[in-house]
Amino acid sequence: MTRKRAARAAPAQTGNRRGAEAASRVKALLRVARQLFLRKGYAGTSLNEVIALAGGSKATLRKYFRNKAGLFSAVIAEVSRDFVACVHLRDIQGEPDQVLQSFGERVLNFYLAEDSLVCYRGVVAEGQGNPPMARSFHRQGHGLIQAALAERLEQWNRQGLIVSANALDDADLFLHLIRAGPYERRLIGLTGAPGRQQVSARIGRAVQLFLHGLENPQRPRSN
Repeated sequence: MTRKRAARAAPAQTGNRRGAEAASRVKALLRVARQLFLRKGYAGTSLNEVIALAGGSKATLRKYFRNKAGLFSAVIAEVSRDFVACVHLRDIQGEPDQVLQSFGERVLNFYLAEDSLVCYRGVVAEGQGNPPMARSFHRQGHGLIQAALAERLEQWNRQGLIVSANALDDADLFLHLIRAGPYERRLIGLTGAPGRQQVSARIGRAVQLFLHGLENPQRPRSN
């Protein structure tokens, strides 16, 4: 390569290096912020502490995240991606009750994870003053899983396995049904995480209610 060509290539190499350095800084800031938000919660985490542990400067942090709420939003997006990656329906086959049981256990176990609890508490505390953050949290996590479940409900409806007039609403109802009880108590700090058998039993009961309700099919009907 001639000297002239090498000179022309240098800016691209410099740009690539700077891009890699920027990506590394962002990754470090997110990693440390996630750890601190997890340990201290939103209110107890300061940007100064994030910078001190991750390196960089406040100017760098503001460039990529604007402020503490923006940094928290980025952490939420990361947790939401983890949620969608591990809570899915692609590999679950079988009858509706079997699919909902496996899917429900995945969802509830993720909801009960400490990262998820911290994010949810933070959104509840800060979401009223930051609607875009709240909308993003809902859309990237619950919204995506709700849509995936609704698609499966519509499939079962076409096959005549269930009757669902509004699959998206029914999916929302199921997701909230499995969050009632142990998750709500864990969310507000009343109890620790339930064991695997408790989770399985809770989901089994939720599936039974969702698919069959409380009506006794053997009860004589009045005319």
